[in-house]
Amino acid sequence: MKIKITWLVILVNSALTSSLFIPTQLPEDATLNYTQLGVKYGHKVEEHTVVTEDGYILTLFRMPGKRKTPVFLMHGSGDSSDAYMLRGNKSMAISLANEGYDVWAGNGRGNYYSRRHVKLDPDTDPSFWDYSFHERGYYDLPAIIDYILEATGEKSLQSIAHSQGTMNFFVLLSSKPEYNDKLKVFIAMAPIAYLHNLIPPVSIIVSIPQPEDATLNFTGLGQKYGHEVEEHSVVTEDGYILTVFRIPSKRKTPVMLMHGTSDSSDSYIIRGNRSLAIYLANEGYDVWAVNGRGNHYSRRHVKLDPDTDPEFWDFTFHERGIFPGQGYDAKRLEPSFLPVALGHVPAGDSKKGLLHHNQAVLSKRFAPYDYGPVKNKKLYGHTVPPEYNLSQATAKIALIVGKNDHLSRVRDVEKLKMHLPNVVKYHVMQENEWNHLDFVWGNDMPETLFPVIFPLFEKYS
Repeated sequence: MKIKITWLVILVNSALTSSLFIPTQLPEDATLNYTQLGVKYGHKVEEHTVVTEDGYILTLFRMPGKRKTPVFLMHGSGDSSDAYMLRGNKSMAISLANEGYDVWAGNGRGNYYSRRHVKLDPDTDPSFWDYSFHERGYYDLPAIIDYILEATGEKSLQSIAHSQGTMNFFVLLSSKPEYNDKLKVFIAMAPIAYLHNLIPPVSIIVSIPQPEDATLNFTGLGQKYGHEVEEHSVVTEDGYILTVFRIPSKRKTPVMLMHGTSDSSDSYIIRGNRSLAIYLANEGYDVWAVNGRGNHYSRRHVKLDPDTDPEFWDFTFHERGIFPGQGYDAKRLEPSFLPVALGHVPAGDSKKGLLHHNQAVLSKRFAPYDYGPVKNKKLYGHTVPPEYNLSQATAKIALIVGKNDHLSRVRDVEKLKMHLPNVVKYHVMQENEWNHLDFVWGNDMPETLFPVIFPLFEKYS
C-alpha cells in the first residue's frame, strides 16, 4: 500500500524564489581560497598563525610589498579575508599589492580560516562560540596588530575595515587606547557603532531572545519550551549530511520549516513560546525544521571535510537572498558575480555575535554584551553595561559611507562622527545606489572607491 504524505512547507524569503541564478559551471574564483586567489592574480602569499590571549588560533595572510608601512585589512560579520580578493585585479587586496603595499589580511575567530583554539573544539565545545564583536575587537585585533608590527619591525601600520570589522576597531581603540598610537590611519568603510536608523527589512527582523537562550541549540530550546525533539540525519544525492529536527505530534500532515540565507533552523525557535516552531508544536502540528548544507548543523559530507576540502563549499544559494539587508545595487553586483561571492560566504560567525548586534539596535547603545543585571554587575560593576568610551579612540579615522546602505546608515555614521575626536575624513559615496557590499564587492571600485581611499594611505604613510 502506498502512503501519500502531504507537506506544508514554510520558506523564509519565499517570495524571492521566483528567479534562480544557477550557473552551469562555477566560476573558478568561487572555489579558490585566499592564497590561491593571490597566486592567480600574480602575487606571493604567506600564511601566518596568530594566537590570541584567550587561546583562539587565527589565520593571517600577507602579500609582501616594497613599501615599509604594512596595510592591515579586516573583514565584516560572517565574512573572511576573501572579501578583499573576490574582484581579482579590481579587488582591494590585489590593487594595494599591485601598488607595492605590504598587505596583511586578518580573519576573526570563528570563520573558516580561524576555527581553531588551543583547547576548545568548535564542533564539540559550545564555549568556542561564546564571543561577539567585543572579543574580536578586544582580543583578535590587538593580537594581529602586534604580530604584524613584530614581523615587520614597524612601530605602526595603516588599517582598513568593513562593516563589523569597524566595530571591532572601535571596541579596541576605546578599550585599549594604547593601540591608537599603533595606527597611522584607520579607514572605516560602512562603519557601524550606532544602529538607530535601520530601515526595513532589517528593522523588521530584529529580535532578541532571552540571554540564556543564546547558548542553547534547537534541541535545547525545544526541550526548554516543553517539547520532545528528535534529531534526524538526511544524506543528499551528492553526499551532504543534513540535520533535520522534529517536534513530533499527533497530526498527520508534517510542517516543514526552511530557513533563509546564512541562517539555520534556530531562527524558528529563538523566540521561545512566541516562535513559529514552538507555536506550531503547541497547536499539535508535526514540526520538521531543516538545515541546509554548510550551516553549523549541516557541516558534514560522506567524503569531504568542510575544513580542508574546498569542494565541500562548491554550492550556491538564491541570487537575490543576499540583497534585502544590504541595499540593492544591480549595477555593481551583477548576477554573474554572485556565484563567486557566495562561494565564500557565509564564512562563519557566532550566534552570540548576532544577538549582540540586536542588543545594539534595541538599546540604541554601543556597549559590551548585556548578560542581565546580575552577571552585568559582576563583570562590569553596573547592572547595565557601560557604553564604549569613543572619546578614547584618538587615532586618525576616516569614515566612508554609502547612501543606499541599509546597515551603516548615514545618520548613524554622522552620530558616530560626533563622538570620535579625530575624524580626518568623512565621505559619503556620490553614487546613490552605493550599498553595504559595494565597499568590498563592487565592480567599479578602482574608479569610485579607491580614489577616495588610496590618497589617505599616501597622506598618512
